Amino acid sequence: MYRKQSNSDFSIVIPTLTLSAVIAGTLIFFPDTARRIISMLYSMVVGQFGWMYILACLTSFAFLGWVTFSKFGDITFGKRGEKPVYSNFAWAGMLFTSGVGSSAVILGFVEPLYYLKDPALSIEPFSELAYEYAHMYGQFHWGLSAWAFYIPAITAIGLIVFKDNEHLLRLSVVNNHLHPGSISRFLGKCIDVLVMFAILAGISTSLGLAVPVVSNLISGLFRIPNTLPLQIVILMIWISIFTFSVFRGLDRGIKLLSDINVVLLILFGSVLLILGPTIDILKMEVNSIGLYLQDFVRINTWLDPFGSGEFQEMWTIFYWGWWLTFMPLMALFIVRTSRGRTLRSVVWQQMLWGTLGCWFCFSIFGGFTLHLQQTGTVDYAAMLETQGQEAVVVSLLRAMPLAPLMILLFCLLVFIFLATTIDSAAYILASSSAKTLSVDSQPSRPMRIFWAGVLAVLSIGLLAINELKAVQTISLIAGLPMIFVQFYMVFAGYKLVKRFGAPAAQKRDRAREMAE
Repeated sequence: MYRKQSNSDFSIVIPTLTLSAVIAGTLIFFPDTARRIISMLYSMVVGQFGWMYILACLTSFAFLGWVTFSKFGDITFGKRGEKPVYSNFAWAGMLFTSGVGSSAVILGFVEPLYYLKDPALSIEPFSELAYEYAHMYGQFHWGLSAWAFYIPAITAIGLIVFKDNEHLLRLSVVNNHLHPGSISRFLGKCIDVLVMFAILAGISTSLGLAVPVVSNLISGLFRIPNTLPLQIVILMIWISIFTFSVFRGLDRGIKLLSDINVVLLILFGSVLLILGPTIDILKMEVNSIGLYLQDFVRINTWLDPFGSGEFQEMWTIFYWGWWLTFMPLMALFIVRTSRGRTLRSVVWQQMLWGTLGCWFCFSIFGGFTLHLQQTGTVDYAAMLETQGQEAVVVSLLRAMPLAPLMILLFCLLVFIFLATTIDSAAYILASSSAKTLSVDSQPSRPMRIFWAGVLAVLSIGLLAINELKAVQTISLIAGLPMIFVQFYMVFAGYKLVKRFGAPAAQKRDRAREMAE
């Protein structure tokens, strides 16, 4: 059922748009000034607050442990005994494609090369150990630790929406329920603005990473100049695919795109694994699992206090900032699609399915890259240094078995992947900017298209700068206030689980369900 969204909450929309316009305008019209500001902010954030990103991750794990081993994990999102709205395959596909975008596919190929030439843990570059950790470290950054960030907010919002019949799909409803009052409502508005900007920043980062790779590939295939106008055209194609999805709705739009995505990803990865260096990739992955388990505590707490800290600043802290910008989007989207599932099932399945999907990419794609690098087929590390990650991905695709087919699959995969992510983000932005909207209702089509347009403008700004550091800094800055929101979600999740999991609350739920 669709509602006309004349009830947009402009007290949230206008500040978000103003902040986005200032940043996008600076990126597009004053790129040199933007670079200086970005460099200054980057140094400040990672130098002074990097440890807080690590602490936020550890706190999320602690919360996961408490939910998992407590009796409250059996609380149902919805009525007791209610069947899940979506099958496990459809549900897992939607959350994976919404939360990852095309970035896992692209970075799955090139990220191991960064780790190889500038390794973590003071390992010697290009050594055998560097190759081993280069294959594992991307799986750490995209694995359990990353997906754990979503758990506190999923818990807090899910309980309020399904147990207290909340008619708003926003993070601020948590604050409004725990601390009602005018001051609390103002704080809630501030949270909503920060959340919406974080979502915009996170998705714009994904677009800023993906568009240059695809434009480089198209430029090489069709022998046309790889210019900013070409990248903008590609961006508009993404928005067009998204618009098709909008008019199909959640079940026939996002779900359809995500189902296609998962099938294409499995097909692409399986062809590369079977026809590529199969045994070498499998050996690398088994070894990486061992390294991950062996060093799990160390890599989750390593801050390099007596070294330069460059690796942590460039990678782990950036990633935790990026995952924090996705936290509101993913928490709200997962709650929206999880009716009929228990709290324990939701938090563990989203973490495990998300992790396995990312590991599939980094294991096979990263393994293929490292195999070619180690055997001396092409010096991709040098190419990365001189020509950039776009050229590396294009060269790797051309080196694959059945290259024409794989290039076609790759382009389809990246396009549909990111269209799904844009659709999910615009869906949540439109939901969050409505004054009233129940969890079972759909936000309006015009508002979803409007927010997709805002995403496009921000992304064009990042494309104009065309620097990896700029893309990373946007996520770091947007993720910094999300650290405090994350800590608050942990506190709120604990309080709400105790409230709605208490025997008296469960008794009231049973009575209400029987009455209905």
